[in-house]
Amino acid sequence: MPYEHRLEYLTMHLQQLDMESNGKSVDRNGDFIVKPSTPISWGQTGTNGQHAFYQFLHQSNQVVPCEFILGANGFEEDLQIDHHEGLIANCLAQSEALMTGIDNEKYFKDKRKDQKQLVIPNSHLFCSGNRPSTTLLYTKLTPEILGKLLALFEHRTFVEGAIWNVNSFDQWGVEFGKKLARKINDSIKDKDYFEAFSSSTIGLTNQIKRLKKKRYD
Repeated sequence: MPYEHRLEYLTMHLQQLDMESNGKSVDRNGDFIVKPSTPISWGQTGTNGQHAFYQFLHQSNQVVPCEFILGANGFEEDLQIDHHEGLIANCLAQSEALMTGIDNEKYFKDKRKDQKQLVIPNSHLFCSGNRPSTTLLYTKLTPEILGKLLALFEHRTFVEGAIWNVNSFDQWGVEFGKKLARKINDSIKDKDYFEAFSSSTIGLTNQIKRLKKKRYD
């Protein structure tokens, strides 16, 4: 989750890098792998992500490790104080919250102390904490820094593939889908063409043909 808008497409690149390279269930020896060989990679630029899925990261009953990417200096010097330091504060606050969480009893004791009145505990505010995250820091985003980030993630993917003994450079599952796509494309274009697809795909194909015909009715 980069706190830098110029890295908005980095998440999609890393998603492809991780999941297409090492998303395998069979190793180089032809043996089945009993555990996941790659994480499910997803994300978004920092403050956009905060309003999209951070709630899930903080309070879901599923723990998801996170990676924050943060520059100590902003790209635009005139926005350095107000804008970029706000991004820094938000990034560090999110990693702190994931780590420490909210303890109900301590939180409400503090509230009573500050407000000098009785506050009824609300379990909906509880955050368990102890949720792992990594923060990668760099001085300022430059072509050199971008290259180093890409090299880091690419090397990590290669090492993970070596550990799992999978070929990180083939995508037979993707190729299988492409072969089917060519056959389905022929079926859609030719009303008399038929291929032994599943009943679900045949039904969808026939419905698409009917909808395409209605366009001209």
